[in-house]
Amino acid sequence: MKLGDDSTLEDFLSEAITICSDIGELRTHAESIRRIRATIDEPFTVAVVGRMKAGKSTLINSLLGRPLAVSDVEEATATINVIQYGNEAQTEQAIVHWRDGRDEVIPLARIREWSGKSPAVIELARQTGWIKFFADLPKLRKFRIVDTPGTGSAVGDHEDIVRQFLNPQAIDDSVAEGNKADAIIYVTPPVGRDSDAATLQDFAQGRLSGTGPYNSVCVLHKWDGLDAADPSSSAAEMAKRLKCQLRDTVAEVIPVSGTLGLASRNAPNEFFVGLTTLLRNMPAETREHALKISDRWDSDPERRRIRMLYAQLPWVSFSLIARMVAELPGDDPAVLRAKLLAKSHVEDLETFLEERFFSRASIIKRNQALRKVQVEIDSCILMLRALRSTHQTMVRMAAEVLSQYTDATPDQTRWLKSLAARSTDEARKTDACLCRLSKQWESQKGELTALNQDLRVCDFVQQNSDTFPTSDRTMLLGVCDILASPKRRSELGRNNIATLKEISALIDKYRMLQNTANRQHEPLYGHIVNRLTEAAVIVSGGDFSR
Repeated sequence: MKLGDDSTLEDFLSEAITICSDIGELRTHAESIRRIRATIDEPFTVAVVGRMKAGKSTLINSLLGRPLAVSDVEEATATINVIQYGNEAQTEQAIVHWRDGRDEVIPLARIREWSGKSPAVIELARQTGWIKFFADLPKLRKFRIVDTPGTGSAVGDHEDIVRQFLNPQAIDDSVAEGNKADAIIYVTPPVGRDSDAATLQDFAQGRLSGTGPYNSVCVLHKWDGLDAADPSSSAAEMAKRLKCQLRDTVAEVIPVSGTLGLASRNAPNEFFVGLTTLLRNMPAETREHALKISDRWDSDPERRRIRMLYAQLPWVSFSLIARMVAELPGDDPAVLRAKLLAKSHVEDLETFLEERFFSRASIIKRNQALRKVQVEIDSCILMLRALRSTHQTMVRMAAEVLSQYTDATPDQTRWLKSLAARSTDEARKTDACLCRLSKQWESQKGELTALNQDLRVCDFVQQNSDTFPTSDRTMLLGVCDILASPKRRSELGRNNIATLKEISALIDKYRMLQNTANRQHEPLYGHIVNRLTEAAVIVSGGDFSR
């Protein structure tokens, strides 16, 4: 099936809602499908999940490049916090979406009312659907981020809130249904140099259903706190081991220090210049002695003054930065920032998110919608079959009673005939709904298959740079992502993503590779050719044949 056929996903969902709404037993499924349909046109959403004190807010801020209001909320936050693009005026406020359906604009100063673990905070959280924050960052035009409460926290309701957000069947009707995760960042802290067992257990407890390598990544966070001679190397080795163990559940495991990344982008120049000057004038033995304990470092007023220039750094992070600065030649703050940012691996995570999530956002989003719909439709089909069988049984039983109960009164006979007639009508109605729904869903399975193949092609293209030069790679990824969204298909012709001549040349090129490819790669090249042909038809206005 080609994406964008006359029977679109949106049309199918509308039809499915109508069918399910006509059957009382399926109305809850109709509501679930209605919620899924509402999310299709919502912005691409990345949810950040993990246990309490995993540093989720710090990681988010490091990705966005600066602290946001939401970072002021302590780690025991009991609400879902959505961060999306907004203008300067919007950044001075937040919007609370209450479970009773109300929306309330509040000043940022009131956000602390939702932080902590007191009974009052938990009760407030129970009444809150989610809180929306705004940031005037251009990168947020592409996506929005959801900062979730810590899973496995001491406050039991926190984990329920996380799962309500990511499981559309459990979310309360009053919560805005457009805020469902399309992709997941699992945040887990490393435990130690030699044992990954606790980290694996932590990941397993926080893992959510419906996620896999195509839409999730694991971040080994806060590695700068490892008790190791070289925390960065230890974290890198641990990430490699975890990647092997989690290969079927996440696309990648990336060691990241959001704290170091945030410092590289936000610490003042005076902090780097002062620290460099101070450390260069300290003998190595004195420096190491002072960096072992924070009180020892702070016992000197000048040392403490410099550390307080960026006071939000935890001691373990500060001491790591100080040792790194001491080993680097030169004192240019820009150079120091770049080195620190590279060491944090925040840019590695940003690159991953761009290549694996944002460049294929339409594919992932539509794929997610169809996966969720499949769960609902499969349940509906099973229920319709059971209902049809029940009605058919009632018809048979009524007929048997009529044939055997010769002493039935006229009223009893009329009742049995009426029961048989009603059951016959219900059986026919149920069978008609079952046939319509099954037929409609069969037409959509092809789209789900095509989207899954799109994801495989994206991986194949990005992992084989020798076969796919940058220009081809950019065009192929763009074409696949645009074709996944019917509303974006006109971009192929309007925005000059590719000319018909360029697309035709690529069709010839990859058809030749398809003819010589091995059995594993032949279907991928075939899918590429099919997608390029679809693009050519659109760009040519339908006047394209090969």
